[in-house]
Order: sequence, then C-alpha cells, then structure tokens
Amino acid sequence: IFTPHLVNVLKKIYNSFEGWNSEVIEEKENIENFLELINNLCDHNEKVFEYVLNYLSHMVQLPHINPEIALVFKGMKGTGKDLLFYFIKAMLGNEYTYDTCDVSTITGKYNGVCSHKLFILLNELSGNDGFANDKDLKSLITQQEKNLAEKNVKQWREKNYMRLMIASNNDNVINVTQDNRRFCVIKTGKKKERAFYGELRKQLKNKNYINSIYTYFMEKPIDNFDTSSFPETEELKSMKSMNTNPIYKFIYDLFVLDMLEDYNINFDDQTIFKKDKKSQDLYCKNSDFCEIFKQYLENENYSLKYIENYSFQKIKRSLEQIDILTKQKKIENKNYKYYRFCKKHFLPLLKFKYDGEEEEESINDIEFEEIAPPKKEKKQYKFSTSALD
Repeated sequence: IFTPHLVNVLKKIYNSFEGWNSEVIEEKENIENFLELINNLCDHNEKVFEYVLNYLSHMVQLPHINPEIALVFKGMKGTGKDLLFYFIKAMLGNEYTYDTCDVSTITGKYNGVCSHKLFILLNELSGNDGFANDKDLKSLITQQEKNLAEKNVKQWREKNYMRLMIASNNDNVINVTQDNRRFCVIKTGKKKERAFYGELRKQLKNKNYINSIYTYFMEKPIDNFDTSSFPETEELKSMKSMNTNPIYKFIYDLFVLDMLEDYNINFDDQTIFKKDKKSQDLYCKNSDFCEIFKQYLENENYSLKYIENYSFQKIKRSLEQIDILTKQKKIENKNYKYYRFCKKHFLPLLKFKYDGEEEEESINDIEFEEIAPPKKEKKQYKFSTSALD
C-alpha cells in the first residue's frame, strides 16, 4: 500500500512510501531568499503569505491528510511559480511530485501519472481547459480515493493524498463560484530582478539549503492551522464575480439594489411585475421576464451571440435553483405562465445557499395591484419572444 505517514505504520504492512528526500538538520542555512520568493508570489500580502507557509508545512508534516484545497497562483510569467515547484520537488522527491501543462494527464482516461503523487503543478492552465475540466479538477482536489488507469493495464484505486497547485497568467482560469471552498486564489507580485532568481536556482543543487527549507517547514507550528480557512483575496472575489450567472446579478440589482422600477414597464406602457396584495409576492409573466433580462444583458454589453444562446429553458433552470418557480395562473380571463418572486424564499438562495427548495404555497385567487412605472423612460431593446411563450 501507499500511506505517506511520517510515523511508522503497522509492521505487517509493506508501505511503498519511503519518506521525503530531505532531513531535519541543526545547522541551517539562511533561506530568506526562498521565503521572499513565496512572499512575492503572494504579492506581499501578510495573510496570504502565512497561509501558503502553513499549507506547505501541513503537506510536509501531515502528508497523509488531504487538505482538499488547491493553490491557484495568477500572475505574469517569470515571477517564480515554476521555481517554487522545483524547490518542493527537490525537498519531497521526484517520485512524489509531477508537473504538466496538459490537464488531460491528470483528469483524462489514462491518468496513471497521478499514482503516489503528493504534489502536482498544473502549469499555464488556460480558461478553456480549466472550465472544460471543472468537475474533474474539483473532484481530484477533494475525493478520498481516485481511479487510476494506464494503457493495457487494469484500472486500480488509490487513496488520494494529492495537493494541487495551479499556475496561470489568465484572468479567469477556473470556475470559482460564490460558494467556493476548494480554490485559494492568489495574485502574484511583480517580477523581481534576474539576479534574484539566478541565485535561487543555484541553491536547487545545494542539499544543505534544501534540508534547511525542509527543517523550516517541519518546525513551523501548525496546530491551529485550518486548511479550509484560506484568505478571501481580491483576486478570488474578482473571479467569483466573473463566474456569477448574470441572471443572479440581474435579480440582485432588481431586488437588493432596488432597481426594479427601471425595468418594470413593457412596450405597451404596462407594468410587468404584479404584486399580490395579500402575500406581497411579485409575479411576472415568463415571456416578459425573458424580455427584460435580455434587455439587461444588452445594457451590460454581452455579445449578441451570448444573448441569443440564453434560452428560455436556461433561464427557467437558473431561476429554479433559487426557488423562483413557474406557476400557471388565470388572470383577467387569460391563462399565463408566471414566475413567482417570494423574497423570503429566493433572497437567501440568491446568496448561493442552494440546500433545497421551500414548499410552494397554494395560491388560488390573486388580487393584483399595479406597481407604478418609472417617471423617466429607459431606452428599451426589443427581442422576439414568440418562441419563448
């Protein structure tokens, strides 16, 4: 078996983990340049720097505990992301580390390279590859066991002890959502002078320097370190915003930022949202909501192709996730499909708490009142809704 414990396991079991390629030493060299490399990769953010140091110490001291968190370094080329990996590789050993620019080697059908790997660098990841392999990457980070396969070899399973580091210079490299709990996203600092990196590269061949780094991580106290409590960096917030479904941004604007009146008028000068006097819930015809949402996308400068591809069914599925459901109602002797907006139901879910749907109350006869249209007309964009009703 492969069990990367630093303490002895049962003597009756053969453990293929032979320990790290380093040892604790008493006479340590000055590793300030190495620490500065990490600090610069954290853009000299004290909280991020401390988290990364603890994360690496956790890996060295407790390799048998999967942190279920990946480090994502975003920044220009030449800041030392690769160099950090080379130091980790020298400290842990070639057999326990792996780096690749091809995401399919760790998420694809033949992923045997991941066997016995404890630290993997996914380098120069593009946004297309990151989003296309979103589910596989998230699974690889958190799964307790992983299936492995090689050509002409029967598939096998191993416990997952792997740490993942992603390096990229792309703005939106992975699908980080509002409920993110897997990715610690870090913006790197500026590229330092060439001599700084040159001196560090020389130390890769200095075994005593590598042992000094190892000793630093082994001796760093991590008793109170929680891998899941990573800093909420500005870069992480930015990626969350970029990956938020625009329909949720739209509803947030309407009901949290009080912009409802800006959209609450159709082309016949009739209000779109109707209020139930008893429950105070709002109702909007499905076709009208689709129309004003596409108007919103146009105002926000989304491409025409993106708008055209945002189908009625996609809108419906997105709204269902936050408990805004379709109801068919007879109003003024006409049957329409309405979306019901009940704030006490959808507002908590809008904040990405999708743990289940509230039971929908039965509504029979509804007395509606008009919501006053805005005083100033907003420029309207016409969209065909004939195929959406």
